[in-house]
Amino acid sequence: MRNYTFAALIAVLALTACSKSPADSDTTPAAAATAAQTTIATTAVETTAAEAAPTGYLFSPADNVQLYIHAEAGEALKALGEPLSCLEAASCAFQGTDHIYNFGAYEITTYEKGSREYIYDIYLLDDSVTTAEGIYIGCSKADMEAAYGTNYEEATGAYTYKKDGMTLQFITENGIITAIRYNGVSQ
Repeated sequence: MRNYTFAALIAVLALTACSKSPADSDTTPAAAATAAQTTIATTAVETTAAEAAPTGYLFSPADNVQLYIHAEAGEALKALGEPLSCLEAASCAFQGTDHIYNFGAYEITTYEKGSREYIYDIYLLDDSVTTAEGIYIGCSKADMEAAYGTNYEEATGAYTYKKDGMTLQFITENGIITAIRYNGVSQ
């Protein structure tokens, strides 16, 4: 397993940047998954007719755990177990407190809305975890394009895919992926 100091530095810088988020609106996250599902759906308990199932890019760090941006974090965090660390800081993108849970190979950042926490950032830290499409740190840009296509925005080696109000970003150096980030804050 390789550690990428550069990727960790990017993560710290990205998490300290403030930006306005569409999640500040009064819409609630997606509805809870049906009992027939075997995975822990990280969604809100309250549902309304207007709510739908979680959408966007999926990250599944463990069996039966599916993480989506802007989905409720409570059940997933319980299923993942004790993080290596948890940092709390006043949010600059939302009201309340951000929580950054470090699980070694990835970090999950949540924001508060009412008494619940919702996911707005997932940052992969090493090559021991993959995206749902099988891309990991160390893959090539060609691997990324084979899995996700070429409908991305590119800026200085950063390739950003947008879907359902979130982004999935791959940072590359010399054509090799050095960082992967799922994010729900406006870019």
